Amino acid sequence: LCIASGTTGKITTGNGKSIFKLTIKNRPYVSAYRVTTKEPYLTLASEIQYGMRTMLFGAIGSYFVPRIGPARSFSYCTTSTATPTATTNMTSTVSPPDCSQKIIQIKAILYFNYSLNAGFQREKIKEIWDIAMEHGFIGNLKLVPEQCDLKLELVVSLKSTPPSFRNTSGANVTDYQAIFRKAIRSTSEIGNGLSLIGAILTILTLRGFRKLRKKKVNLIISILSGTVAACIPVLVVGSIVALGGNEIYKRNDYGL
Repeated sequence: LCIASGTTGKITTGNGKSIFKLTIKNRPYVSAYRVTTKEPYLTLASEIQYGMRTMLFGAIGSYFVPRIGPARSFSYCTTSTATPTATTNMTSTVSPPDCSQKIIQIKAILYFNYSLNAGFQREKIKEIWDIAMEHGFIGNLKLVPEQCDLKLELVVSLKSTPPSFRNTSGANVTDYQAIFRKAIRSTSEIGNGLSLIGAILTILTLRGFRKLRKKKVNLIISILSGTVAACIPVLVVGSIVALGGNEIYKRNDYGL
């Protein structure tokens, strides 16, 4: 739980954020959920935001979900018990677990603010969360409670201004952390490109001049250059696929 507090006139307010994870039983995973700018991901995000607001309705403070991470596939295992059919066999048999069903697992940030003199207690959030897990529902989402999690034990940090989040209201807000990550990514891509060009030029030079190829050291350099030239595209493509392309600019340390 990260908490920030500030004073406006005579009213003292505080705010904080927590990370939560949902494993949703009634939302089968499909590849379309990978695209965070289109359906069905947008509908899922709205359901999560509505469900959390409904769950915390009436609690001290105001709550909303400003950031939701990518939807991931989770293998959900089910078991079935066969009833005995013969009168001589009265023992029920349990079939092996079936883990072929793929459902959605997703992480998000819960943000809240409150008045410090209103009797706010962060443990109350956990109590409400535990009740929801007992019922197995948040809004219209049916959950796998043992695979859901709410992290309240994050490092406490007192600040004079509220923490910054990715803007979801459409306002023009500069995200300097995203700009920095994008600059690092761009610098890395330029460096990889120059390295690839250098490796290719080295190979062409050694292949084009027979006298250079006679030296053993140049042959070793040619092999190393070929290896580097083959690895760089794999590294670039693998990082884009694993990190979701430009979506890396919108995520934090928790993968959100």
